[in-house]
Amino acid sequence: MSRINDGSPGTAQASPERRVPLGLIVGICVLILSCAGAVIYAGSSAAEVAYRLIVEGSIVLLWLVSAAGWGAWPTVWLLRATSDKGKTCHLDPLIRVVTAIAIGLGAMGLAILGLGLAGLLSRVVGFVLLGSGALSAIVWGLRFYPRFMSASSRYGHRATWLWLAVIPTTSLALAAAFVPPGLLWKPHEPHGYDVVEYHFQIPREWYDAGRIQPTPHNTFGYFPFGSEMHDLLAFHLSGGAWNGMYLAQLMHVATMALAVIAMCGFANQIARSPRVAVIASVLGATIPWLTQLAPIGFNEGALLLYATLAIGWTLIAISRTTLEGRGLSVRLLTLAGLSAGFACGVKLTAIPLVLIAVPVVATLVVLVSGPVRRVPLRDAVRSVLPALVLFVTVALIVLAPWLIRNIARTGNPVFPEGRAFFGNGTFSELQTSRWSAAHTARPDQRSVAGRLAAFVDEVVLSSQFGYLLLPLAIVALVLNRRDLVSWFLGGLLLIQVGFWLGFTHLQGRFFVLAIPVAVLAIAAAPWERLVRYSRRPEGNGCDAIRGRSPVIAVAVVMVVALSARNWYFVHDPFARKLYEEQGTGIVVTMGKEDISWITSASMEGFPLDDASAKLVLVGDAQAFWYPLPSSRLYYRTVFDLDTQPNRSLLDAFDPLGWRHDGRTWLLIAPAELERYEKTYQPFPSIPASWKQSADWERGIPFLVRPEHIKKY
Repeated sequence: MSRINDGSPGTAQASPERRVPLGLIVGICVLILSCAGAVIYAGSSAAEVAYRLIVEGSIVLLWLVSAAGWGAWPTVWLLRATSDKGKTCHLDPLIRVVTAIAIGLGAMGLAILGLGLAGLLSRVVGFVLLGSGALSAIVWGLRFYPRFMSASSRYGHRATWLWLAVIPTTSLALAAAFVPPGLLWKPHEPHGYDVVEYHFQIPREWYDAGRIQPTPHNTFGYFPFGSEMHDLLAFHLSGGAWNGMYLAQLMHVATMALAVIAMCGFANQIARSPRVAVIASVLGATIPWLTQLAPIGFNEGALLLYATLAIGWTLIAISRTTLEGRGLSVRLLTLAGLSAGFACGVKLTAIPLVLIAVPVVATLVVLVSGPVRRVPLRDAVRSVLPALVLFVTVALIVLAPWLIRNIARTGNPVFPEGRAFFGNGTFSELQTSRWSAAHTARPDQRSVAGRLAAFVDEVVLSSQFGYLLLPLAIVALVLNRRDLVSWFLGGLLLIQVGFWLGFTHLQGRFFVLAIPVAVLAIAAAPWERLVRYSRRPEGNGCDAIRGRSPVIAVAVVMVVALSARNWYFVHDPFARKLYEEQGTGIVVTMGKEDISWITSASMEGFPLDDASAKLVLVGDAQAFWYPLPSSRLYYRTVFDLDTQPNRSLLDAFDPLGWRHDGRTWLLIAPAELERYEKTYQPFPSIPASWKQSADWERGIPFLVRPEHIKKY
C-alpha cells in the first residue's frame, strides 16, 4: 500500500525558521519569469502583451480568488474531517486550494447559466459575482492562512527548484494566449477551427442576444458548456466578444495551470519521496499537448482539472480505507462526485471516462482487496456502496442543469449524443448519419489492426505525449502492482485505452485524460526497487530514495532535457507562425482587439457600415472571425445542414430565406464546400455551375451581391 503523506514528522519539511515556503518562492519565480518570456515572444507587440498581462492577468487573479471564496464553503466543510471518527485530514495544501477554486469555478458556471437563461447577465452582474466571491475568499484566507503556511512547509526540499524547468513552456502558453483565436495550431491538431466555430462563437451570439438561447443553426450549442460559461462572462466583463477573447484565453491558461497544480498536489500526497513527486509532476506539466491546449479556447483545461480532482480524491479515499471497521470516506467521495459532475458539465466524454469509470474501478479494486484482507464480501460491499452511490448522485445533481436544458429543447438530455437511447432530437435521419460518420474512425482505421496502428501513431509514438510519460507510467504500474493505488490507476488507464480505440475518431486529443493518471502512477511507484538504494538513517523511512543518489541526478537531468525537448516541439511551429507567415508574421496582431484583417480579403466590398446589410456564410462556419453582429450574420455548421434530395444547397445554408430580402449578401467558401463534400457524407454534390465560375476557380471565399444571388 502506498504511504499517504500526512504531514507527519517523516514527511520532508522545510526548517521551522523559513517564514515563506520555498514552494511559494519558486511559484512566484515561475510566474514572473514566464510573463517576461511571453513579452519577449511578443516582439513588436510586447507593449500590448505586457499591458494585457497586467490588466487582464489581474482580472484572472480576481476571478480565481473569487472562485476560491465560493468553493471554500463546501470544501472546508467536507475536508474538516474524514469519516474516521473525526480524525483530521492531513492533506496537501495545494489540493485544498485547487479543489476550492475548481468547485467555485464550477458553481460560478452554473450561476452564469442561470443568469444567462434569465437574461440577467451583464457586466455589472459579472463584477458583483467576482467581487462577492473575493470578499468570501478574504474571510477564509484570514482564517486559514497560518495553517496553510505551516502545511506548505513540505515544499521546502531542494527538488522544488526543478519547477523552473517549466518556464519555457509556460512562457510560450502565455504568449500564445494573445494570438487571435482560431489561428493556432493549423494544420495539425489541436487547430482552432472549433474555437471560432462554436467554443467562442456561441457565447458571442449569446452575448449579442443578451441571453442564452437555442442555436438551431449550430448543434454544438447543445453541448454542456461548463467551460464556455466563463468565456461568456469574459465577454461581458470586457464589453464584447473581441474585447474579451484574450481574457477568455488567459483564463484557459489559468485553468490548465490549476490542472497541473492538482496533479502535483495529489502526486505529493501519494509519493514515497517528494523528489519523485516533483519529477513526475514536472514531466507531466511540460507535455506538449498541455502547452498547445492551454492558450486556445478549447475546454480540455477544465476537463483535466475536474477529472484530476475526481480521480485524486477517489484515490485518497481508496488509500485511506482499511475495510476493517470503516469504509470509503463519504466526504472525500462527495468531493470526487462534485468534480466528476463538473467534468461532465464541461465535456460529455467525461460521462464514460470519469462518472462511470471512476466508481466502477474503485468498486472493483476495493472488493477485490476484500478477500486479500480476509474481510467477508458482504462487509466489503457495505463499506463501498454508500460512498460510491453518493459519488454518482452528487455528480448527476451537478450535471442536471445541462441535462434539463437539453430535454426541454430537444427531448434528448445529451444531444447530439445518445441518439440511440433518447432520440434524434432536432436531427433528421440524414443529419444523424452525417454526425455518426464524422465521429467514427476513418474507413482505413476501422479494423482492429487499423485502430491499434492509429493508437501507436497518435499516442505511443506521438511527440505530443512526450514519448516517455506513458511508458514510464506502465513501468510504474508494474513496479507497484501489489498496491491498490496501482490497481485503480491501471484500471482507469485500461478503460481510457479501450474507450479511445472503440468509441472515438482516433485523435490523440481524446486521450489527454491519461496524462494525470500517468503522472500519479509515476509518483506512487516504488522506484527504489529498480536499484539497491540505501535509506536515510533518520525519520521513518518514507523517503526511500536518497537525496544524493546518482540515480536522482540522472532523473533530474532527464526531466530537464525532456522539458527542453517538449518546449522546442511546440516552440518551432509557434515561432514560424508568429514571425514567418504572411510576410511579417502574425506577431504584429498579438493582443489586438480588431481581428477583421483575417476576413478582410473575402469581405472586400461588403457595406459594413450599412446596418441593413446582412451576410449568409455558405460553407464557412468560422463565424467568430467576421466583424458583424449576430443579427446581421447567418451561418450553419455542416451538421445542421438538412440537405434533402429535393432541396438546393442554398436552401440548406439559408433555410430562413434571408437571401430573398434584397439586402443580404452571400459569402461562398469553395475550399470548405469541397471539404464538406469529401469528408462529411452524406452531402449533396456541389452544382457544376458553381464550380465553373471564375470566382470558384480562384479557390478563396468570394462575395455574391444581392442582385446576383439568382445566378446561384
